[in-house]
Amino acid sequence: MSFLGTMGYDIDSQTTDEIIVNWKVEDLESGLSHCEWAIGFSAFGNEIQAFVRISTELSSVSKVFDHSLLASRKVYVTLRCHNKAGLHTRKSSDGVTISDSPPSIQNAQVQTLDQPITEYRSKQNFHGNTSIVRLKWMGFEDKSGLDSFHVSE
Repeated sequence: MSFLGTMGYDIDSQTTDEIIVNWKVEDLESGLSHCEWAIGFSAFGNEIQAFVRISTELSSVSKVFDHSLLASRKVYVTLRCHNKAGLHTRKSSDGVTISDSPPSIQNAQVQTLDQPITEYRSKQNFHGNTSIVRLKWMGFEDKSGLDSFHVSE
């Protein structure tokens, strides 16, 4: 029996309370008997949802959970498949963090870097280059990690 991976793309964080999992699995020797899926707070865990039997015809399942159960937590999905020879194997996701909170700016710092148009440094509080602005930032924090920054005029 072999897991051929997930279909679609893998995400590391999301804001919704719907857990969606998709896969592709096959057993070329004896064929698949059935599969089961579970959800937990650790790889191969099932604290959120115990194993539920699903048809081998399916390649995707989803379920919406109460927000208070998943908020600010990392959850993992485990798929366990059984073949007709009585053997089983399992695979767990690398987890997804459920977060609906914006990044914290409590410790954030943004700094304009000097970009003089001559070999001399610009005066304090003066930016000599009118076409380029260089910024440096640090201290932005988010429980689920930061994906990108957006800078606007």
